[in-house]
Amino acid sequence: MPNSNSSPVTHASLKVLFMHGLESGPGGSKDRYLQDHFDVLTPDMQISLYRLSKSNSVVRNALRRPLFLGWAAGASISLACVIILYGPLAWFVWSILVAVALAVIWKPLERQALSASVERCVAIQARAIEGYRPDVVVASSWGAAIALICAARGIYSGPLLLLAPVLQLVYDRLGDADGQRWKNLCGRISAEAARRTLIVHGDQDETVHVAHSRAIAEVAGIELLVIPGGDHSLNSDLVNSAEGRGLNDRLRQFVVEVASRG
Repeated sequence: MPNSNSSPVTHASLKVLFMHGLESGPGGSKDRYLQDHFDVLTPDMQISLYRLSKSNSVVRNALRRPLFLGWAAGASISLACVIILYGPLAWFVWSILVAVALAVIWKPLERQALSASVERCVAIQARAIEGYRPDVVVASSWGAAIALICAARGIYSGPLLLLAPVLQLVYDRLGDADGQRWKNLCGRISAEAARRTLIVHGDQDETVHVAHSRAIAEVAGIELLVIPGGDHSLNSDLVNSAEGRGLNDRLRQFVVEVASRG
Protein backbone atom coordinates (compact mmCIF):
# COMPACT_ATOMS: atom_id res chain seq x y z
CA MET A 1 0.00 0.00 0.00
CA PRO A 2 1.16 3.58 -0.62
CA ASN A 3 3.23 5.05 2.19
CA SER A 4 5.43 8.11 2.52
CA ASN A 5 8.54 8.30 0.37
CA SER A 6 11.75 7.50 2.18
CA SER A 7 13.80 10.13 0.32
CA PRO A 8 14.17 13.63 1.84
CA VAL A 9 11.80 16.28 0.50
CA THR A 10 11.66 20.04 0.83
CA HIS A 11 8.66 21.51 2.60
CA ALA A 12 7.22 23.03 -0.56
CA SER A 13 7.36 19.69 -2.37
CA LEU A 14 5.97 17.69 0.54
CA LYS A 15 2.88 15.89 -0.75
CA VAL A 16 0.04 16.34 1.71
CA LEU A 17 -3.33 14.61 1.40
CA PHE A 18 -5.88 16.52 3.46
CA MET A 19 -9.09 14.82 4.64
CA HIS A 20 -11.59 17.54 5.52
CA GLY A 21 -14.31 17.67 8.16
CA LEU A 22 -17.99 16.76 8.04
CA GLU A 23 -19.52 20.05 6.90
CA SER A 24 -16.37 21.29 5.21
CA GLY A 25 -14.59 20.57 1.94
CA PRO A 26 -11.81 21.83 -0.33
CA GLY A 27 -11.14 25.51 0.24
CA GLY A 28 -11.64 25.51 4.01
CA SER A 29 -9.30 27.26 6.45
CA LYS A 30 -6.93 24.35 6.98
CA ASP A 31 -6.92 23.45 3.30
CA ARG A 32 -5.99 27.03 2.31
CA TYR A 33 -3.27 27.12 4.95
CA LEU A 34 -1.78 23.82 3.79
CA GLN A 35 -1.96 24.93 0.14
CA ASP A 36 0.23 27.90 1.05
CA HIS A 37 3.00 25.64 2.36
CA PHE A 38 2.85 22.27 0.61
CA ASP A 39 1.81 20.32 -2.46
CA VAL A 40 -1.73 19.49 -1.35
CA LEU A 41 -4.57 17.31 -2.59
CA THR A 42 -7.93 17.65 -0.83
CA PRO A 43 -10.47 15.15 -2.22
CA ASP A 44 -14.05 16.38 -1.86
CA MET A 45 -15.88 13.73 0.15
CA GLN A 46 -19.24 15.43 -0.52
CA ILE A 47 -20.19 14.74 3.08
CA SER A 48 -22.73 16.40 5.37
CA LEU A 49 -25.34 15.30 7.85
CA TYR A 50 -28.36 16.99 6.31
CA ARG A 51 -27.49 18.82 3.10
CA LEU A 52 -29.11 17.08 0.15
CA SER A 53 -26.75 18.93 -2.19
CA LYS A 54 -23.90 16.75 -0.92
CA SER A 55 -23.95 13.42 -2.74
CA ASN A 56 -22.68 11.45 0.28
CA SER A 57 -24.71 13.21 2.96
CA VAL A 58 -26.29 10.99 5.58
CA VAL A 59 -29.81 12.20 4.77
CA ARG A 60 -29.28 11.64 1.05
CA ASN A 61 -28.02 8.13 1.73
CA ALA A 62 -31.06 7.52 3.95
CA LEU A 63 -33.33 8.37 1.03
CA ARG A 64 -31.57 5.70 -1.05
CA ARG A 65 -32.00 2.91 1.51
CA PRO A 66 -34.50 0.10 0.74
CA LEU A 67 -35.78 0.53 4.30
CA PHE A 68 -36.82 4.13 3.59
CA LEU A 69 -38.22 3.30 0.15
CA GLY A 70 -40.29 0.52 1.71
CA TRP A 71 -41.57 2.94 4.36
CA ALA A 72 -42.49 5.50 1.69
CA ALA A 73 -44.31 2.89 -0.40
CA GLY A 74 -46.17 1.62 2.66
CA ALA A 75 -47.13 5.17 3.62
CA SER A 76 -48.56 5.82 0.16
CA ILE A 77 -50.58 2.60 0.10
CA SER A 78 -51.84 3.11 3.64
CA LEU A 79 -53.13 6.58 2.74
CA ALA A 80 -55.63 5.16 0.28
CA CYS A 81 -56.81 2.57 2.81
CA VAL A 82 -57.20 5.12 5.60
CA ILE A 83 -59.18 7.49 3.38
CA ILE A 84 -61.66 4.69 2.63
CA LEU A 85 -61.96 3.61 6.27
CA TYR A 86 -61.87 6.88 8.18
CA GLY A 87 -63.17 9.55 5.81
CA PRO A 88 -62.80 13.03 7.41
CA LEU A 89 -60.29 11.76 9.97
CA ALA A 90 -58.13 10.13 7.30
CA TRP A 91 -55.24 12.62 7.33
CA PHE A 92 -55.06 12.66 11.13
CA VAL A 93 -55.06 8.86 11.43
CA TRP A 94 -52.63 8.49 8.53
CA SER A 95 -50.14 11.00 9.94
CA ILE A 96 -50.09 9.14 13.27
CA LEU A 97 -49.53 5.79 11.56
CA VAL A 98 -46.76 7.16 9.35
CA ALA A 99 -45.04 8.89 12.30
CA VAL A 100 -45.11 5.70 14.37
CA ALA A 101 -43.71 3.68 11.47
CA LEU A 102 -40.94 6.23 10.89
CA ALA A 103 -40.04 6.19 14.59
CA VAL A 104 -39.67 2.40 14.44
CA ILE A 105 -37.34 2.40 11.44
CA TRP A 106 -35.41 5.59 12.26
CA LYS A 107 -32.49 4.08 14.19
CA PRO A 108 -31.72 1.27 11.77
CA LEU A 109 -32.23 3.68 8.86
CA GLU A 110 -29.81 6.18 10.36
CA ARG A 111 -27.20 3.47 10.92
CA GLN A 112 -27.52 2.16 7.36
CA ALA A 113 -27.23 5.67 5.92
CA LEU A 114 -24.26 6.64 8.10
CA SER A 115 -22.49 3.39 7.27
CA ALA A 116 -22.98 4.09 3.57
CA SER A 117 -21.57 7.61 4.01
CA VAL A 118 -18.52 6.24 5.82
CA GLU A 119 -17.84 3.62 3.15
CA ARG A 120 -18.22 6.12 0.31
CA CYS A 121 -15.74 8.47 2.00
CA VAL A 122 -13.27 5.65 2.62
CA ALA A 123 -13.49 4.69 -1.06
CA ILE A 124 -12.81 8.30 -2.14
CA GLN A 125 -9.75 8.53 0.09
CA ALA A 126 -8.47 5.09 -0.90
CA ARG A 127 -8.46 6.16 -4.56
CA ALA A 128 -6.71 9.41 -3.66
CA ILE A 129 -4.03 7.61 -1.63
CA GLU A 130 -3.41 5.15 -4.45
CA GLY A 131 -3.17 7.85 -7.11
CA TYR A 132 -1.47 10.69 -5.21
CA ARG A 133 0.88 8.65 -3.00
CA PRO A 134 1.15 11.28 -0.25
CA ASP A 135 4.16 11.85 1.97
CA VAL A 136 1.81 12.61 4.85
CA VAL A 137 -1.94 12.59 5.48
CA VAL A 138 -3.50 15.39 7.53
CA ALA A 139 -7.07 14.74 8.63
CA SER A 140 -9.54 16.77 10.66
CA SER A 141 -12.62 15.67 12.64
CA TRP A 142 -14.72 13.47 10.29
CA GLY A 143 -11.72 13.18 7.99
CA ALA A 144 -9.62 11.98 10.94
CA ALA A 145 -12.15 9.21 11.59
CA ILE A 146 -11.95 8.18 7.93
CA ALA A 147 -8.14 8.27 8.13
CA LEU A 148 -8.17 5.95 11.15
CA ILE A 149 -10.39 3.51 9.25
CA CYS A 150 -7.97 3.66 6.31
CA ALA A 151 -5.06 2.97 8.66
CA ALA A 152 -6.86 0.04 10.31
CA ARG A 153 -7.70 -1.51 6.94
CA GLY A 154 -4.13 -1.16 5.66
CA ILE A 155 -5.16 1.34 2.98
CA TYR A 156 -2.61 3.79 4.36
CA SER A 157 0.24 3.23 6.81
CA GLY A 158 2.37 6.32 6.26
CA PRO A 159 2.78 9.44 8.41
CA LEU A 160 -0.58 10.64 9.71
CA LEU A 161 -1.60 13.83 11.55
CA LEU A 162 -5.06 13.54 13.12
CA LEU A 163 -6.88 16.63 14.39
CA ALA A 164 -9.71 15.95 16.87
CA PRO A 165 -10.98 12.65 15.38
CA VAL A 166 -14.70 11.93 15.78
CA LEU A 167 -14.27 8.17 15.45
CA GLN A 168 -16.05 7.21 18.66
CA LEU A 169 -19.00 9.52 17.95
CA VAL A 170 -19.40 7.96 14.50
CA TYR A 171 -19.31 4.43 15.87
CA ASP A 172 -21.70 5.34 18.66
CA ARG A 173 -24.22 6.46 16.03
CA LEU A 174 -23.59 3.17 14.24
CA GLY A 175 -24.76 1.32 17.34
CA ASP A 176 -21.42 0.69 19.04
CA ALA A 177 -22.79 1.30 22.55
CA ASP A 178 -20.02 -0.55 24.41
CA GLY A 179 -17.21 0.80 22.22
CA GLN A 180 -15.93 -2.60 21.15
CA ARG A 181 -16.17 -1.90 17.42
CA TRP A 182 -14.01 1.22 17.43
CA LYS A 183 -11.57 -0.42 19.86
CA ASN A 184 -11.26 -3.45 17.60
CA LEU A 185 -10.72 -1.12 14.65
CA CYS A 186 -7.95 0.82 16.40
CA GLY A 187 -6.42 -2.42 17.60
CA ARG A 188 -5.86 -3.42 13.96
CA ILE A 189 -3.61 -0.42 13.28
CA SER A 190 -0.08 -1.76 12.91
CA ALA A 191 2.62 -0.72 15.37
CA GLU A 192 4.58 0.87 12.52
CA ALA A 193 1.59 2.93 11.37
CA ALA A 194 0.88 3.95 14.98
CA ARG A 195 4.48 5.13 15.40
CA ARG A 196 4.04 7.40 12.38
CA THR A 197 0.83 8.93 13.72
CA LEU A 198 0.17 11.96 15.93
CA ILE A 199 -3.21 13.01 17.35
CA VAL A 200 -3.68 16.68 18.23
CA HIS A 201 -6.74 17.60 20.30
CA GLY A 202 -7.83 20.71 22.19
CA ASP A 203 -8.82 20.36 25.84
CA GLN A 204 -11.73 22.80 25.35
CA ASP A 205 -13.27 20.84 22.46
CA GLU A 206 -17.05 20.86 23.05
CA THR A 207 -17.80 18.67 20.03
CA VAL A 208 -15.50 15.75 20.80
CA HIS A 209 -14.12 15.54 24.34
CA VAL A 210 -10.36 15.12 24.50
CA ALA A 211 -10.96 11.90 26.46
CA HIS A 212 -12.00 10.30 23.15
CA SER A 213 -8.55 10.90 21.67
CA ARG A 214 -6.88 9.74 24.87
CA ALA A 215 -8.75 6.45 24.55
CA ILE A 216 -7.82 6.07 20.87
CA ALA A 217 -4.19 6.83 21.65
CA GLU A 218 -4.14 4.24 24.41
CA VAL A 219 -5.80 1.48 22.39
CA ALA A 220 -3.75 2.04 19.22
CA GLY A 221 -0.45 3.08 20.80
CA ILE A 222 -0.53 6.50 19.13
CA GLU A 223 1.08 9.67 20.46
CA LEU A 224 -1.37 12.34 21.65
CA LEU A 225 -0.66 16.05 21.99
CA VAL A 226 -3.26 18.07 23.93
CA ILE A 227 -3.57 21.78 23.07
CA PRO A 228 -4.50 23.84 26.17
CA GLY A 229 -7.54 25.98 25.40
CA GLY A 230 -7.98 24.43 21.95
CA ASP A 231 -11.51 24.07 20.53
CA HIS A 232 -12.74 21.52 17.99
CA SER A 233 -11.58 23.36 14.87
CA LEU A 234 -8.14 24.16 16.35
CA ASN A 235 -7.95 26.98 13.79
CA SER A 236 -7.07 29.63 16.35
CA ASP A 237 -4.28 27.41 17.69
CA LEU A 238 -2.81 25.93 14.51
CA VAL A 239 -3.75 28.25 11.64
CA ASN A 240 -4.47 31.79 12.91
CA SER A 241 -2.28 33.84 15.22
CA ALA A 242 -3.59 34.41 18.74
CA GLU A 243 -3.79 38.14 18.04
CA GLY A 244 -5.74 37.64 14.82
CA ARG A 245 -2.95 39.16 12.72
CA GLY A 246 -2.46 36.56 10.04
CA LEU A 247 -1.16 33.00 10.27
CA ASN A 248 0.96 31.16 12.77
CA ASP A 249 3.31 28.28 12.01
CA ARG A 250 2.13 25.45 14.24
CA LEU A 251 0.20 23.36 11.72
CA ARG A 252 3.09 23.52 9.26
CA GLN A 253 5.49 22.45 12.00
CA PHE A 254 3.29 19.52 12.97
CA VAL A 255 3.03 18.37 9.34
CA VAL A 256 6.79 18.52 8.83
CA GLU A 257 7.47 16.71 12.12
CA VAL A 258 4.99 13.92 11.37
CA ALA A 259 6.26 13.58 7.80
CA SER A 260 9.76 12.98 9.19
CA ARG A 261 8.47 9.83 10.88
CA GLY A 262 8.23 8.15 7.51
